[in-house]
Amino acid sequence: MKRIIVTILFLSSTMLYSQLDSVFYYLPKAKIDSIQLSIWKVQTKETSSPSNPKEYQKQLKKVTLKLKDQQLFINTILDAQSYDNKVALLYHYNIFFEIYNKSMVTSEVKISTITGNVYISNKLNKKKKRDNCSKKGASKILFLLKSYKLLKYIDEFELKGVK
Repeated sequence: MKRIIVTILFLSSTMLYSQLDSVFYYLPKAKIDSIQLSIWKVQTKETSSPSNPKEYQKQLKKVTLKLKDQQLFINTILDAQSYDNKVALLYHYNIFFEIYNKSMVTSEVKISTITGNVYISNKLNKKKKRDNCSKKGASKILFLLKSYKLLKYIDEFELKGVK
């Protein structure tokens, strides 16, 4: 009986540890100088139409987040409740957050408003994470988009993944 209990405790602790796929690992350890938010018009193979099958990306608007909004964004990205541990297959990302240190992009966070997918990549250690926005995380992203008047660049039907 003791072996069973010890085995269960050991396995549950390793499962819990593996669940702690901390985003700290994917974000830069260095000080953040600035965070830039950009909106893109993206057409992939999956989102194209027969009349316009061309794939492209076009930046529509780019802003630098204010200090309080940088903190809101970082807190949101680090909060485990901002994710729901699903990933859609569509690779469409139209919201980009670039995290800078010493005029160099150290991390990128890409979000799809269609699917809610989140892609985090650390440019320094080459670590990457894919997940999906929960309602809590999506609400914070929408708040930032509204604050910087960027929602007008996204079609209403494209907001399905963050509502």
